[in-house]
Amino acid sequence: MQPEPHTATKAHHFSIKGALAPITVFEVLSDDLEAMDKQLRNQVKQAPLLLKNAPTILDFSKLPELSELCIGDLIQLLKVRGLSPVGFRSSQPKWVTLAKHCGLVEYPVRRAQQVSEQSNSASVTRIPAANRRPLVITQPVRSGQRVVAPDSDLIIMNSVGAGAEVLASGNIHIYGTLRGRALAGIHGNDQCQIFCQQLEAELLAIAGQYKVSEDIDTQYWKAQAHIYLTEGRLIIHQL
Repeated sequence: MQPEPHTATKAHHFSIKGALAPITVFEVLSDDLEAMDKQLRNQVKQAPLLLKNAPTILDFSKLPELSELCIGDLIQLLKVRGLSPVGFRSSQPKWVTLAKHCGLVEYPVRRAQQVSEQSNSASVTRIPAANRRPLVITQPVRSGQRVVAPDSDLIIMNSVGAGAEVLASGNIHIYGTLRGRALAGIHGNDQCQIFCQQLEAELLAIAGQYKVSEDIDTQYWKAQAHIYLTEGRLIIHQL
């Protein structure tokens, strides 16, 4: 056998890199697909850009094992509405088996996080989302621009224009007017918060829970605002 001829350079046909990207968690609470579709259609109307082609994890943690849900039908429903199911969470053997059979990737079940029950936001202890230095932006974030802090807090020392989007795995601080979209806790940390000097947002989201502009009470509009989660609900507190 003759040795392979020596080549000075080795051909590379692909490379594998780690990436951090927002992902949607779809928590399944019932097996009523018709009612689910109706609710989903309404949410897609309210925030079409947030859910369009969104990589989605199906969370079956609260679905009883006796449920007759057909995961294949659910996946098809989500695809019709523009979502892209890629994985699932469950500790129940039944759903693990069925979801894997449908080609979904298993993600670890999130541990329940301890959240203070005090309603006053000033007295709620918040856990930092990341220990890394925050990403600081001094220029305005203009329409069509997207700024992402994938593993830290995000500080905007200016305003965020309509049609712009700012995302962070941690907290978001905006020392100007927020007219675009702000999404904190994009990797699921529900202890994250959003602060802004003037609230005129198109969309606010923390760990997948969101409000669109129509859902924001007029008393908070154009006011200094603090946005956070309590018991899974997005709360707006005027500063």
